[in-house]
Amino acid sequence: MKKTKLDLRYKAKRRWGYNYSLDFQSREWKSYFAVKSRAEEMFGPSVDTTRRFLFKDDAALLKTGAWAYKYTRSNDPSVLYFREEKDLDHVLMMYGLTYTG
Repeated sequence: MKKTKLDLRYKAKRRWGYNYSLDFQSREWKSYFAVKSRAEEMFGPSVDTTRRFLFKDDAALLKTGAWAYKYTRSNDPSVLYFREEKDLDHVLMMYGLTYTG
């Protein structure tokens, strides 16, 4: 798991306005889904940023939502995006408190 502050090189920052990311390597898939489920519980559902075609509601959710995700079924890292660092830290804290190993 790697926490990163995004700059304009990242599509998630340029297109959707997310400022922080949490990268998971392919072997950390259990942690990825556990943290993603914590984010869904705390902030509600979100949309995958890698889809080519988005409905108007999904695009509006990506532009205003507190978090989003990027999941690819390959060896590429999976990513969770957050607008604010406090939201990212809150999700990580809740994941750490409820982690069962």
